[in-house]
Amino acid sequence: MTVRETIEFSKRCQGFGFKHDLLLELLRRERDAGIKPDEDLDIFVKALALGDQKTNLAVDYIMKILRLDICADTLVGDEMLKGISGGQKKRLTTGELLVGTSRVLFMDEISTGLDSSTTHQIIKYLRHATHAFDETTVISLLQPDPETYELFDDIILLCEGKIVYQGPREAALEFFAFMGFRCPDRKNVADFLQEVISEKDQGQYWFLDNHYQSVPVAKFAEAFQSFWVGSTLSQELAVPFDRRYNHPAALSTSTYGVKRLELLKIGFSWQMLLMRRNSFVYIFKFIQLLFIIMIMMTVFFRTTMHHNTLDDGGVYLGALYFAMVMILFNGFMEVPMLIAKLPVLYKHRDLCFYPCWVYTLPSWVLSIPSSLVESCIWVGATYYVVGFDPQITRCLQQVLLYFILHQMSIALFRVMASLGRNLIVANTFGSFALLVVMALGGFILSRDSIPCWWIWGYWFSPLMYAQNAASVNEFLGQSWDKKAGNNTILSLGKMLLKARSLFPESYWYWIGVGALLGYTILFNILLTVFLTYLKPLGKQQAVVSKEDLKDKRKEIRHTILELREYLEHSHSYTGRDNIKQKGMVLPFQPLSMSFSNINYYVDVPGELKQRGRKTGGVIEGSIHISGFPKKQETFARISGYCEQNDIHSPCLTVHESLLFSACLRLPSQVELKTQREFVDEVMDLVELTPLCGALVGLPGVDGLSTEQRKRLTIAVELIANPSIVFMDEPTSGLDARAAAIVMRTVRNIVNTGRTIVCTIHQPSIDIFESFDELLLMKRGGELIYAGPLGIRSRELIRFFEAVQGEIYRRSSLFQKNQELVESLSKPNGDSSDLHFPSKYSLSFFAQFLACLWKQNLSYWRNPQYTAVRFFYTVIISLMFGTICWRYGSKRDTQQDIFNAMGSMYAAVLFIGITNATAVQPVISVERSVSYRERAAGMYSALPFAFAQVTIEFPYVFVQSVIYSSIFYFMASFEWSPWKFIWYLYFMYFTLLYFTFFGMMTIAVTPNHNVAAVLAAPFYMMWNLFSGFMISHMRIPIWWRWYYWANPIAWSLYGLLTSQFGDMDELVKLSDGVQSMPIKQLLKDQFGPSTSRRDEKEELNIVHFNNRQIRSLTKILLNILEERNLSAARL
Repeated sequence: MTVRETIEFSKRCQGFGFKHDLLLELLRRERDAGIKPDEDLDIFVKALALGDQKTNLAVDYIMKILRLDICADTLVGDEMLKGISGGQKKRLTTGELLVGTSRVLFMDEISTGLDSSTTHQIIKYLRHATHAFDETTVISLLQPDPETYELFDDIILLCEGKIVYQGPREAALEFFAFMGFRCPDRKNVADFLQEVISEKDQGQYWFLDNHYQSVPVAKFAEAFQSFWVGSTLSQELAVPFDRRYNHPAALSTSTYGVKRLELLKIGFSWQMLLMRRNSFVYIFKFIQLLFIIMIMMTVFFRTTMHHNTLDDGGVYLGALYFAMVMILFNGFMEVPMLIAKLPVLYKHRDLCFYPCWVYTLPSWVLSIPSSLVESCIWVGATYYVVGFDPQITRCLQQVLLYFILHQMSIALFRVMASLGRNLIVANTFGSFALLVVMALGGFILSRDSIPCWWIWGYWFSPLMYAQNAASVNEFLGQSWDKKAGNNTILSLGKMLLKARSLFPESYWYWIGVGALLGYTILFNILLTVFLTYLKPLGKQQAVVSKEDLKDKRKEIRHTILELREYLEHSHSYTGRDNIKQKGMVLPFQPLSMSFSNINYYVDVPGELKQRGRKTGGVIEGSIHISGFPKKQETFARISGYCEQNDIHSPCLTVHESLLFSACLRLPSQVELKTQREFVDEVMDLVELTPLCGALVGLPGVDGLSTEQRKRLTIAVELIANPSIVFMDEPTSGLDARAAAIVMRTVRNIVNTGRTIVCTIHQPSIDIFESFDELLLMKRGGELIYAGPLGIRSRELIRFFEAVQGEIYRRSSLFQKNQELVESLSKPNGDSSDLHFPSKYSLSFFAQFLACLWKQNLSYWRNPQYTAVRFFYTVIISLMFGTICWRYGSKRDTQQDIFNAMGSMYAAVLFIGITNATAVQPVISVERSVSYRERAAGMYSALPFAFAQVTIEFPYVFVQSVIYSSIFYFMASFEWSPWKFIWYLYFMYFTLLYFTFFGMMTIAVTPNHNVAAVLAAPFYMMWNLFSGFMISHMRIPIWWRWYYWANPIAWSLYGLLTSQFGDMDELVKLSDGVQSMPIKQLLKDQFGPSTSRRDEKEELNIVHFNNRQIRSLTKILLNILEERNLSAARL
């Protein structure tokens, strides 16, 4: 949605509330008093009072205040779609609430990513609205400037879960003066309040005497109760509120701001808008559908399809099953699509925008047209080409059946997504649901073969009803109304249904349609319930035990004392004693960097050359390092870049993340002990020591907070011991004290001789004056000032006071800078161009070992992936083992062999696809981290890829052992060590190639959603040509080559032949009369093609007419009678 559409949607959902009545009353009083207001103001008020949806003046007004009018028609965007910036998204979130009617607003860090001017304007508007409408607004702000701080009425200061101060803004400084702390003259009061409650920072503000002792938070909170503000507040709260003074309209009497019918209309228009914007997805689905239809029509082509034998019927049954499986798989795409929407749906639900059925009902109704179109296209294209029964009523019945099946599939996987709430978990749930539905659907395992303790699953499987309905619809038609043989009065169609344990009664079609319709309604109800009552998965923050922290602090303190003598000391801007100054221990090469006529363009053709770390846009101009032209290969080795987005491996601890960076970025001659000491020092430098054992986690989900994650980003780059460090908004998302910590760290690094370049938003006066020079640009990249700040910013102030219409490019400062750039762009006699013996610090093998170490930790600490995978394997093993109880020992009929084959087919397909699907989000996260690490010159692509592949070997092996051990013995296959080893071998490599296929799809696509869509056609092709739905010899000659190119076919071939390939026992074929050795049966089903002569003879026999067959039968019967053989055996 665009910015305007997002705010308009919020406004429509929240309604007008009390403000509508207020404006109407205002207009009435103006009319009674004869007041004529300003014309523009009168038009604005009347438009709001009348609720004019066409003008949306309120929306335009809010966007103007939030400075979103410049991007009003820009899409919000996400990781796949380029949209508005991070700061604009923050303002948009604020705008969604401001446009509503809430009397109480709670806003958390709304200034993150905004400049001081925009923040001041937003807070100023909130102040006016709060006072005008007698509202309450509570805001937590990070690093507010003095002008913004002055806009607030009251201050609440919290620390360690205690209220340190709550009362008028003007009395806050009086309370801390009462406690012995005074705010300096040029100090931002908001920064002072955050630093004075920290035992590390409060000492500089003590003014009573020289006997300062740190004041803990508990003492502040206790003293506040005795301070006049605290005691007054306690007295007020001790008196119960008299409800007689409560205004009748003070509280809302309805849950939602608009009537439910109106909300339903809003829901329909919203869903239709999203469908139009996601038209690419639907177009892609239709193209994919046409591709599958083309394959089905060429595989099940009517010239190769006959209606003469039970085997012919089996091929038609496979065609029906394939169609229904494809419709089921089509619904699987709903899982990632709904998971992507869940954060927005949860936000709207918690803000009471609408009840969840306002989302689920329109999404269900609007999915009906696309389902109907897809079903009509499928049946219309395939029905007569394949050669199904030609009656038009049966064709229409198949359309209806496929349509309801598709609706059921969509609803089923939406339920799985709403229940899982996480893509990995939801994919596992979805795969398991698909497994249960398909394994007990009546095709993979016939109804008679399912054990009595699992027969309930057969009756609960939606696919069973679809399978029976489709089979009855086809095989009770005229095409199959022919005698099955001399020994039965049943038609060929009914004989096939009986042989496959399907119900032969015609009313089963309508039972199937009704059951699928009931499942569709049930799943949509469950979807609504889950969205209404389930909460997002829990957010866990980093926790370190006190004992570990004490031990670690002792260790770090000892290490720091040892390293102190190596530190380079210089005067810090804090003015503290040099003995306690922090620095950097490893030597580095001081370098100068100059740039001239730089232009950076974002929207450019992809073939233009890119420079530096950014992966989009193009840079023009010249950049020199110590007088030599910049080369990215060597520049990455001596520079650090802290991106605004903190990207780290979620399953590593803070200490491990830094150790990994040190191992790959420091020179190879640096010993491991020195690396560890350097890591400990950097952690202490950025105050991450208490969190050294905390997992990083995913942003906004679990792990480190925003401020801790920001400091880790800086530490990771400092570990490289760079000469130049670039930081993109290092203080965004941090409070004043955390920002001060970061900038103190930056200053300490500068004091060692390194160069730091920062972009920064809303700097406090302390942070601003900690810089040496300023590069000031306005929108469009036009340079306003480039030069020194001076003590207390005197140089900057002097420049702007003397401007008088003069611009920077005409100033003497500009000329001086140009001369400096020219001199730095030429190498000195002592300088040399950057050169390293190799592109990377470590060798290829060392890079591989480091990446493998990291991957090992990441996998071990990712239970959502590894533990769920093992648990899923155990469940599937036990499920298959109980379903296929003693199948391996049953070898009497062809159906017994097919049942054993079905169990292998289901295991290969479902465990394999689950592996491929589950690995995609994990690899996607690690890939985003690898982009940053590779850009930093830590390693090349191949060691990273090899490490990701290698780490899967042991996990897949354990998975294979779990499945093979459980299923092999429960299915009672012939016990032989070699047969078991061969079974384990085929399962191991089958799961490996599925897992690697999932990795490959991530490598060639932008994210895991697109990867899942790309993988679907491959699963379909592998499934169809595996030899299970249609045997190898029944595949048309023009498609038979793909059977040998299909990995699943080789897996099934290997599994079956390893267990039954050496057996000469006779099994009865599907006609119940003839027998054949198991070895020969497998050869006919999976083996290599017969000779050309045999193939011609087979084709000639197939084309004998009925008269010729009857003549041959009589001749054979006469021969049998002469030799005294039983005619029944024939």
